[in-house]
Amino acid sequence: MGGDRIQCPKTRVVAELSKAIEFQEKIPIRMDIDSVAPSCTEGDNQILMELRVRFTGLRPLTLARGPVTISPSYFVAVVDALGNLLSRTDHEVELAFEDKKQMAVSFQRLLETIPSPDATVYIGFNLNEEQHRFLQKERHKKVNDSRAQPH
Repeated sequence: MGGDRIQCPKTRVVAELSKAIEFQEKIPIRMDIDSVAPSCTEGDNQILMELRVRFTGLRPLTLARGPVTISPSYFVAVVDALGNLLSRTDHEVELAFEDKKQMAVSFQRLLETIPSPDATVYIGFNLNEEQHRFLQKERHKKVNDSRAQPH
């Protein structure tokens, strides 16, 4: 059914939702949406977009004993040129940390149907209040730490 490859609509990772955190034994495991690679073909009056999304998880050395699997939830939203939400799908990605490994990487392949070339596709983690507050506090701390200190 897919036609020739065509230029994809804009694809964006939502900056504030590009990172997630999950607590294991009160210790944070960090997750990032590293990259998104869209590939598009023409369908019947729509665009078929295949997304390849790379996720990375990092856990501290203190948690690196034993295997751990986490399954953060993320979304893909399609928004038209006026900002109206056309569709939203929720997904889970499984990040499996092997024994003694601090990093886990997972690639996800998704197929989205885009009704118009002027739509924008947004991707981000579904964060709960606790995760959102923790990451906001962390971002705010980094901004303050990176400011030039008076001598």
